[in-house]
Amino acid sequence: MVGTMERHRTRWLRALSRVLLLLVGAVQCLLGVIFGVGLVASALVYAGDGPGLVISSVLFLALDVVLFVGGLLALLSSLEAWDPPYDRWRGVRWPVLGCIGGGASVLSWLVAAAFIWAM
Repeated sequence: MVGTMERHRTRWLRALSRVLLLLVGAVQCLLGVIFGVGLVASALVYAGDGPGLVISSVLFLALDVVLFVGGLLALLSSLEAWDPPYDRWRGVRWPVLGCIGGGASVLSWLVAAAFIWAM
């Protein structure tokens, strides 16, 4: 009976982790696309105003792509199999990749919120 309760708890924890990674990854990918399109548009519109604006737009776009990839890893991790033998991508387990991508996404949200709050 004890083993059954532990298995149910593990299943619920795994399901909750998958849902959380799915939501974090989906929101980060959506924000990445929205900000990416805006950054590309601003780089093209303000290209004549000087190289400083273009360089800053390109740097922000590179940061946006990195965060998009983190969100994509979290999203894909929630959709991939977590059970052996299909629980790895290039030797790294999917839950680990999802936690890294999701953690980077949440950390970027916290930094952005702190920056907005400080203004």
